[in-house]
Amino acid sequence: MRSLIAAVAAAVLCGSLLPTPAAAEPGPNAQQSRELLSKRAGSPAELQRQVELQLKLYPGGEQTAANEVAYDNGKFVITFAQPADAPDASGVGILGAPDCPSGWFCFYDYANYGYPRGKLSDCGAQDLSQYGWNDRAESQHNNTYTGVSFFNHIGAFHGYFSISSSDQELAFASSLTAANFDYPNMIDHVSRFCG
Repeated sequence: MRSLIAAVAAAVLCGSLLPTPAAAEPGPNAQQSRELLSKRAGSPAELQRQVELQLKLYPGGEQTAANEVAYDNGKFVITFAQPADAPDASGVGILGAPDCPSGWFCFYDYANYGYPRGKLSDCGAQDLSQYGWNDRAESQHNNTYTGVSFFNHIGAFHGYFSISSSDQELAFASSLTAANFDYPNMIDHVSRFCG
């Protein structure tokens, strides 16, 4: 019995001397995730963390460049601001003028076309929430030959590729015009009219 007690005591003592495994650090909360995805990265490593967080929170995409994630075979593309040696005071990449490629309509996370930028080219209704872009389009540019409507989803039904009668149209951007309007961060759906 004495040897059993000694063995148990030795096991307890050895167990207390072993290093305790470190607790896993909690991941960023929703606000911290949003801030990380929206800011200009200070380094290539931070840019890669942004890309990885985007893919973790909104799976189904793929990294197509150091600062880009594409979804649905390139139908929706997110471009993050490149790291800068001296970012502006806001920490974001402000362009001051849109750079949406021809044939696309774009959403910028900041006013005055500040990156990150999301861009779409598909016709019909699109739900921006599947890419993490609902309620975050501070400025927009339609560089297509067709019109694009921007909607706020306010109804009970929320289908990915449908706009219900209860969705509120926020603005309509004709081709080759920039659309800046009141409450742009309320955009949840977009719809491009291709005829």
